Amino acid sequence: MLKHNSNTLLVILLAFCLVIGCTTQSSAKRTSEILAFVDVTVVSMNTEHVTTDQTVIVRDGRIDEIGPASQITVPKDAMVIEGRGKYLMPGLADMHVHLDTDTPGMLVVFLANGVTTVRNMWGTPDILAWRQQVEEGELLGPTIYTTGPILDGDPPAFPGSTVITTPEQAEKEVEAEKKAGYDAVKVLDNLSPEVYAAILSAARERDLPVYGHVPWRVGMESALGGGHRSFEHMTDWMHALLPKDSPARRTLLAIEAGEQPMNFEDYMVKPFQSVDKARIPELVARAAAADVWFCPTLVVSRRFISTPAELEALRSTNTMKFVAPSYRASWDGLVAAVTAQQPDSTALRAGFNTMLASVAALNEAGVGLLVGTDTQNPFVVPGFAVHEELQNFVDAGLTPYEAMRAATRDAADFLGASEEFGTVAVGRRADLILVEANPLEDVRNVARRVGVSIRGRWFSEQDLLALLDDLAQKYTEEKREPEATPSEEGHAGAMPDSSDAKNK
Repeated sequence: MLKHNSNTLLVILLAFCLVIGCTTQSSAKRTSEILAFVDVTVVSMNTEHVTTDQTVIVRDGRIDEIGPASQITVPKDAMVIEGRGKYLMPGLADMHVHLDTDTPGMLVVFLANGVTTVRNMWGTPDILAWRQQVEEGELLGPTIYTTGPILDGDPPAFPGSTVITTPEQAEKEVEAEKKAGYDAVKVLDNLSPEVYAAILSAARERDLPVYGHVPWRVGMESALGGGHRSFEHMTDWMHALLPKDSPARRTLLAIEAGEQPMNFEDYMVKPFQSVDKARIPELVARAAAADVWFCPTLVVSRRFISTPAELEALRSTNTMKFVAPSYRASWDGLVAAVTAQQPDSTALRAGFNTMLASVAALNEAGVGLLVGTDTQNPFVVPGFAVHEELQNFVDAGLTPYEAMRAATRDAADFLGASEEFGTVAVGRRADLILVEANPLEDVRNVARRVGVSIRGRWFSEQDLLALLDDLAQKYTEEKREPEATPSEEGHAGAMPDSSDAKNK
């Protein structure tokens, strides 16, 4: 998310929900239908090819049979879904989200966009409870993988983080997270090198992967190969591309040492102006040798380089009606801040293009990439943002297949769950999207949905639109009521006035 300091303009609420007002726990428990996708073209994501004239049978929430339509017998009690001219692909994974039990209502937005798996990047006991309820069918929502709470140094970048200042504390915290059942450990900016190393060691001993930012006093180059499994966002990468003798790098070091306050100009604008793109191949080679993954979250970086006019246009998009009023109100503050500051958009756009070039180089070198959005940063709408990120990957130079793979098969491989989801194959969870046109020809076709299956429960596009309409109406009614001032307690961070921005 974003760097927090005393100059913040607003609190950005990080939210997601696993149940909406019109989706009750009892309905979530409803027995899955037997589904039959008949005469459909399968986009398995095992190869960059499609298989035509197939019938896919789903029983008990999993894919039971796949084969030529002429050879598969459709069960008499199956719900038949006509697939002629349609394409069946795996559900999508958003690999960087922030779930928040305080804001129910966002499940439908994920579901309507075919997002059936999420990786939550700031865990709490409430999120663990959600995860269990989803697994047991008590809540209808995406399958959840979650880190523990954010681990950071003193002072932490975000209120509510778990502060770790000694190796002994690191050992105890990682052990506690393992016992609690978290899937991974999340690290952030202000950890000392000694504590960061202790976290990596303790996590390795307990078979817990480590995700997150590179601590400032460690740096990307030192972190590569140290056991840090996935690197979030591209800001640390951009800082690693700075020439060692550049004024921008010296300023960053002073910020990291606490010798001067952080601001948007010194954190993003000047570094983006000063990066040495000739260093990309060297850094890519080190990343490839280290066998690490990157979750670039380009969509949120794109938001932070938007002009006031672009942000104003985002406020009027159709997707805003699917965002809780409290979020919309807080996001309005970003428009005011950027309008007041007028940052150098040329430098920021040049930096974003360097991010795109870096993502393309990482992909070419075989470094693992994940599609993640950092929802809900300002104007990063759950579900819809995944489709933006797919297009960002294509804009970087990836093929539609490569972009889609990062949101399906590769996400499953990364999580060690390739037998559970990510491909259309017998035995996989029936998290599926039926679309109107071939997504391998144009990644935008992923959004042209006929319907979504989540664990074998089918929602037609009409069903999804009805759920979205109900949610929009609910938010309209909430907006008419007086709104309380959002509290920072328990939330992820803040948008700065001079924009000390840092993704979380």
